[in-house]
Amino acid sequence: MNKEFIKKMRQANQLQREAIASLFPDVMQDHLQVIRSEMKAMAGDLVKETAKKGMEYYQETSVVNGETKGKSVNKVNIQ
Repeated sequence: MNKEFIKKMRQANQLQREAIASLFPDVMQDHLQVIRSEMKAMAGDLVKETAKKGMEYYQETSVVNGETKGKSVNKVNIQ
């Protein structure tokens, strides 16, 4: 991807955060920072948990002689 594009997108993101923060009183700036940090942590935890569950699924599922052993996926028709 173009490095200049990435740089401009990061700058735009920073300006957007600053604009939103400026809508709140100064006493709330620390709260906004804590919320932002917590949201980052939550996103990281979500990615880790999703990856962990995906790895567990693939470790429990194996293919032997063309036949799936363990968990499998079935097609479901919703009407």
